Amino acid sequence: MDVNLISAIIFYSIIFIIIYLYRKKFEIHGIIALYKTNIGLKLMDRIAKRFSGSLRVLSSMGIYICFIGMLFITGFLLKGIYNLLFIPDSDPVISLVVPGIKIPGFIYVPFWYGIISLFIVVIIHEFSHGVIARLHNTKVNSSGIGMFAIIPLAFVEPDEKQLSKKTAKQQLSVFSAGPFSNILTAIVVLIISLFVISPLAGSAFEFDGIEIEDVVEGAPAEKAGIKKGDIITAIDGVEINRTNINSLLSSKDPGDDVVFQTPEKKITVNPIAGKEDGIKTYYGIFMSSNTKVKDSVVSTYGKTIPVSLLYLLQFLNWLFILSLGIGLANLLPLGPVDGGRMTLTSLKRFFSEEKAARLWKLLSLFILLLLIINILFPFLKKLIYPSL
Repeated sequence: MDVNLISAIIFYSIIFIIIYLYRKKFEIHGIIALYKTNIGLKLMDRIAKRFSGSLRVLSSMGIYICFIGMLFITGFLLKGIYNLLFIPDSDPVISLVVPGIKIPGFIYVPFWYGIISLFIVVIIHEFSHGVIARLHNTKVNSSGIGMFAIIPLAFVEPDEKQLSKKTAKQQLSVFSAGPFSNILTAIVVLIISLFVISPLAGSAFEFDGIEIEDVVEGAPAEKAGIKKGDIITAIDGVEINRTNINSLLSSKDPGDDVVFQTPEKKITVNPIAGKEDGIKTYYGIFMSSNTKVKDSVVSTYGKTIPVSLLYLLQFLNWLFILSLGIGLANLLPLGPVDGGRMTLTSLKRFFSEEKAARLWKLLSLFILLLLIINILFPFLKKLIYPSL
């Protein structure tokens, strides 16, 4: 039973039922459903007034950082094209993210980690747009939440007429506020993970054998009876640790009796010769370190708190990835996304409005083509390299 998939199905079913039942309160535009409110508008005003000095410095800094991010993500897409054409065994440089749904060739995000992280990311993103709009005395008409197909979204609606009359720098600071806030969030989350949560979790756990993550069908390990989830504590009577497991396994010869010790039983595996250069013996297993809560920690705090730290660390890991990824993706110089609006505003400073619009459309089409090719990377790769 795939708990993540079931959670995703139940969650999206409830969301779509709510949208259907209250469809008169939603604005439906094709696959986009928006629910407009005034929630958060007063808070945006208060923050903009109270921290105006700091926000002006940060928003100015954000413009330059976001232009650097724009160059970075565009270069990333170009690298993806290069990899596709010249590096057969390369992986995609970007990935579609649908929490709880496994898409072949793309990164898989566990449902609850992903959906909660997405809500946090989009709310921070849009709220920041609203705060900086109010900083520059631009009215925010509404805020709200919605769905883009099966992707949750949030939005704020600055008054476009008022915004268009602001200086180019003020407009750029409003457009860059969302992506910049996501980048800052990623940095803060990374610092908390590395210097607070990770050390706490690390001090509460200790090594407790090697876990078998997967077993290759028909391989020596499977034939011997080793199963996914088994915990290996010793090899041929030698207690294993993080550093000696590979040397213990590679020291054996094809055909040897290699005894895997688990807490419940002993399993004898007869490895075969490795097919790749430098690999003498082949077992057909994928492994990772297994840990347990230290006895001293259990006696003082129990198991709930230390185990919760691991879940929190995993959540922060996905929050970091999605904050940085969505922030950079919004900086693509493409159409109506933040990077596209920044690009158009900048072009208007150097060209006539008509020429700037033409160049913007051409650049948007080019970036869209790069994006589509990178999204289709796994499928195009199979067409170009059918033997892989």
